[in-house]
Amino acid sequence: MAFATIAPEVPDIILRDPPGSNSFASIEKGTTITYTSESVVGSTDEDGFGFYASVGPNITIATGGLVLFTDIETNVVADKEFMYSYSTTNTSQNGTTKSYTFDQTISTSDDANFVGSDGDLYIGNAKNMYYGIFDNMFITEAPLRFTSGDKVDNIEVTVKDEDGIEKTLYVSTRKDRFIGEQATKTFFSYSQKYIVETLIPELIAFADNFNPANEPAGSLRTEATYRNQANLWKRIIQNNEKTKFDAKNNRETYKQSVLAKVSDFGEYQSQITSLVNENFFSNQSFDAGVGEFTSGISTTVINGSTTEVTIETSDEFKEQLGGFVNNVGYNSIFTQTDSTVGTSSLSSEEDVTTTISYTLKDNDQYNVLSVDVINMFDGNGPVFITKAGSTSCPYEGETTSLFYKQAGYSPNTVGLGGEVLGDATNEVYKPDVKADKTVLTMCQKIWVLCLLYY
Repeated sequence: MAFATIAPEVPDIILRDPPGSNSFASIEKGTTITYTSESVVGSTDEDGFGFYASVGPNITIATGGLVLFTDIETNVVADKEFMYSYSTTNTSQNGTTKSYTFDQTISTSDDANFVGSDGDLYIGNAKNMYYGIFDNMFITEAPLRFTSGDKVDNIEVTVKDEDGIEKTLYVSTRKDRFIGEQATKTFFSYSQKYIVETLIPELIAFADNFNPANEPAGSLRTEATYRNQANLWKRIIQNNEKTKFDAKNNRETYKQSVLAKVSDFGEYQSQITSLVNENFFSNQSFDAGVGEFTSGISTTVINGSTTEVTIETSDEFKEQLGGFVNNVGYNSIFTQTDSTVGTSSLSSEEDVTTTISYTLKDNDQYNVLSVDVINMFDGNGPVFITKAGSTSCPYEGETTSLFYKQAGYSPNTVGLGGEVLGDATNEVYKPDVKADKTVLTMCQKIWVLCLLYY
């Protein structure tokens, strides 16, 4: 039997916003960003390994369920406005190649109310989830065991390896779960300001005031749905903040970790090494007299990201699952890792790289900024770090993390924040109010005020 639920919102791309009142970053029309995603069981109290795959718009669950995972057809969805299209191709048991194609240019806001981190744009696709249980077969070199320690029933088979040496393999069957991720025509692009100031508080409020009687008929949402999503958004922002912290404080170490993984690109290793060395870091300084400065960076996914996602399951499924998982009340926890696409699916160096542009602009009088631009090669836009300058309208002070805390950091636990991610600029205008003198006229005291600027 197959069940359905609502997948948590997990952004696939983060387009980071630069400093400067009217600055913005863009993914240009026609750009395609491709990466691989692998989802594996994240819980330690299970006897099943679990399958996770992308499924097409017309899902069919055959006996045994394996039809989901042998289908390598590429599924494509597009939003109604044709701003994005999104394709998925299953490449292994739990692996999927995913591609976003941008049919229109998308940019962070150039409004003065969305400067820097507030303007970071989180882009993704809303998905449905289908899940169920099937009989899985395993061939292993040692007998499989349940978490209780008991052996799984097996058949012993004697075979010869490539050197002609005999060895024993064990063929076992047991219950396992599958989860099918189905893309929809609904895409989201949220600013960090909206996520922090509106979305997360609303999700928490929905959880605090949850009443099943108020949910529409057939709703799959529970109190945990809202609470888990709020927590997930905090962890996603936290991981973005950690990336910015590393860009500011651990830059050279991070670059070396990127170069160490370039060998994954096979025949493109030399080109990618040059790409990293030429595009990893730059500094741009500009003042109000510059109309705007536009540049771009070439990037690809070298350092992947990992996100733990909880998928809520129905009571009926939990009863079935209880037969082979110790915790009957279990909600499926999968760890999703996004990383570089395999070179076997590439046909040229252009298939490997993506160009993301950015425009630095702040035309307020006397404003000046010096900005480090660091390409983290994580599949997202570059990190922008304010090094120095003078600003106004709005004044750009020290940028600190909301959730990331270096001490005791865990990607799956929301921290207390407070780490410095960008240096404060000087204030162009620093108003102060003083009473210069008192004038008595017609028995009234009139204060003459002087507005001073520093």
